Amino acid sequence: MFLFKRGNIFYVEYLDTKTQKKKRISTGEKTKTGAMKYISSLSQNQKHKVQVKSIPLEQFKEEYFSYSEETFSKKYIKSIKLSFKMFEEFVSDPEINTITSQDVERFVLLIHRRSPSSANLYYRTLKAAFNKGLFWGYLRVNPFVKVKVPKQIKRLPEFLSDDEFQKLLDVHTDEVMKDLFITAYYTGLRQAELVNLKWDAINFERKELTVQNSDEFVTKSKKERIIPMNPKVLLLMKERSKKGRCEYVFPSKKNYKFHQDTVSHKFKKAVRDAGLSEKYKFHSLRKSFASNLVQRGANLYVVKDLLGHSDIQVTQIYASLNNASLVEAVNLL
Repeated sequence: MFLFKRGNIFYVEYLDTKTQKKKRISTGEKTKTGAMKYISSLSQNQKHKVQVKSIPLEQFKEEYFSYSEETFSKKYIKSIKLSFKMFEEFVSDPEINTITSQDVERFVLLIHRRSPSSANLYYRTLKAAFNKGLFWGYLRVNPFVKVKVPKQIKRLPEFLSDDEFQKLLDVHTDEVMKDLFITAYYTGLRQAELVNLKWDAINFERKELTVQNSDEFVTKSKKERIIPMNPKVLLLMKERSKKGRCEYVFPSKKNYKFHQDTVSHKFKKAVRDAGLSEKYKFHSLRKSFASNLVQRGANLYVVKDLLGHSDIQVTQIYASLNNASLVEAVNLL
């Protein structure tokens, strides 16, 4: 059972266990508080109450995995499998509708003591999974909803300065990998997007490249986007296009696409050879692209579209880097 709004009125959608069909009813309420009271009244009077089918967590997990294979990216599916693995180790294999908010809270706090970032990942992933269980009629309530994950310490994005990036290029001798690093630094493409980049995505006339979806690769947001190429990237692409080329823009020596682990290892080696901070990872190039744009006054919504973020809140972490207004304010004193 879940609540949604159409126009000014809240509706309830639920699964009729007798007909195995979804049903929707109007609460007649314009506020969420009123709609929740209506739902509470329905439950108390046992009208339109959703009957749940009791299944073990293991069975639900397998059903959700099957659903995920057709819906999410491979990277997110890995997160789903890891999250369920850790949760199953904690709660074993109970009936899904017997899992309580207290069980979830204890699990989250245990993981948080080890790794705050892992706790957030497991919580978000499992909460989404159990929401689907709610929709499928396996739960009356989602036990993750009332649980709050302890806040993480927020730090500024870690990005390379132009001088640091040049040092990294100076120590790297692999031409293909160096070109890949440069493209990442000036386009903000994700690692997977770069290794899967093909020549048919490059438009020299318009000076842009397209992050495309294909049978073998799907973007994180599942949306394609266009990235303008600045003069450095445009020149790099023209030079690369003159050489004997396969379908991939950045191929291995055998003309296959690189494995992402290979790219990560080569970048990390270059960081160490250049004497840069160990905190830098390949993803730092993407952060550098965003940070450089924001520090030069680019609009956050433009940065969001270039990065392919689905939510402006993700891009918001770069907002504090544009401190021109802060300086202006302090100078008033």
